Amino acid sequence: MKMSEQVFYLEKIEAISRRQMRLVIVLMAGFLSYYALLLFGAAYFTKVFAVQISGDVNVGMLFTVSQYFMAGVIAWIYVKKMQAIDTDLNNLQP
Repeated sequence: MKMSEQVFYLEKIEAISRRQMRLVIVLMAGFLSYYALLLFGAAYFTKVFAVQISGDVNVGMLFTVSQYFMAGVIAWIYVKKMQAIDTDLNNLQP
């Protein structure tokens, strides 16, 4: 493989690596923001979080349980985006 081809592939791999890092950072920031809302809401909006929905279930409990749903959504987004990145990496082979 010529030096120019090596540089071409290295640049492509670096671009794909940046896409992957950007994806991880965005998803992490999204989840941490959602988690921070839980902490912020529990600390400053206790009356809203204490509103009863049904029986012993309140808004705070539903918001807390929704963290699991959000983690699943973020994991699903990560898998779908990484499949596209893996496809791009596989297409780089000469």
